Amino acid sequence: MAEGALIIDIDSLFTQSDSPHTEFPTRLVTALSYVWGQYSEPRDKLLCNDGCAVDITANCRDALQIIRKRKTTGITTIWVDSICINQSDDTEKASQIPNMEEIYSWAEVVYVWLGQGNELSDRENGGFKASFKQAMAWHNQALVGIAEVVSTVRLRGDWFNRVWTFQELILAQDIVVMCGDYSLSWDRFLRGMHYIVSMKAKSDSLAVQLAPWHATLSLWMNIERRNTWRGHKMRTGRGERSSMTEYQVAWAVDTRIGRKVSRMIVTIVWLFPILLGVALSIHYLVRGNGLTSTNAQGLMLATGLCGVFAWAATILQILRAHQVAFPREMFSGFDPRREMLKVLPQAIKYRDATNPRDRAYAVYGILQNFDIPLSPVDYSKTEGHVFTNFYTDLL
Repeated sequence: MAEGALIIDIDSLFTQSDSPHTEFPTRLVTALSYVWGQYSEPRDKLLCNDGCAVDITANCRDALQIIRKRKTTGITTIWVDSICINQSDDTEKASQIPNMEEIYSWAEVVYVWLGQGNELSDRENGGFKASFKQAMAWHNQALVGIAEVVSTVRLRGDWFNRVWTFQELILAQDIVVMCGDYSLSWDRFLRGMHYIVSMKAKSDSLAVQLAPWHATLSLWMNIERRNTWRGHKMRTGRGERSSMTEYQVAWAVDTRIGRKVSRMIVTIVWLFPILLGVALSIHYLVRGNGLTSTNAQGLMLATGLCGVFAWAATILQILRAHQVAFPREMFSGFDPRREMLKVLPQAIKYRDATNPRDRAYAVYGILQNFDIPLSPVDYSKTEGHVFTNFYTDLL
């Protein structure tokens, strides 16, 4: 973990680690991406091992509780900005902001918390869950459910409009999107976005609204992911590879294995009724009684049932051939640095920040990933001074 960065352990009592880690921990670390929101009254508190209590917002409390529910055994080590950084100390904040590139880049999982949702979102997410389980990501069924999950209600939420969450998304390698009790893996989210933007009518209001996200997701797909941390091999793979490369390799392997297994199953199921018929015929003939009408009816029934299974296996094979493939045409062919320079001004201009200076500081981690030298974080400077230095750094 980044030098001097604090992390917390979530167990059944919400305990906190009270010592900084100056080396990357041997246990896996996760991170939370969320919008702070408001404090409840009376304020919720996170209890620490040393007896202290840290005030947390209602949204932070909800997120930690859901993450704790996902982990049925052991503890979850997680980094949460509002807890692990003293937000009332600008000097500490300035020293920790440069660490965020390492924190979110090296997190095993980044949990994106969209909030508890409401009746509408619960209904949409429930429909998604049911359709995905039934259809296994085939075009006309499950993807309609995914479209509901990334609906207009979702994309108008606070998380999609904060400048800090933009960086947390881009830097994260593995993401789980959570809304209330429902969760969505990042690869399914990408497939859903691909379906809506590329396959639905361009006049569709949801497709039009999602179009600006194309560049953001393209940057996420093409930004390089490092495999070594301070000289230590932390991830498998050769050299630095983008998420695009990782997805292409992984999905190509899954597709190749899946096709082989499907063909093998179809072959076995088709051969089974034939072999069964031959075996039963030989059995009755060997017994010397021949094929009576009763035996013949049983043989026909068994063969017919096997035939039904054979047709079902064939249909599944056909459906699998139409399964949503990796959307390489949606994300490939982009230069990461050029894409970054195109997306970054939009994020700075249109996303919200409580402190205007954070419109610059909140993307420092992305720029560090591109090895761009940056001016030190200094909250004592005026907004004009901060942005003058920021744009000078980009030149």
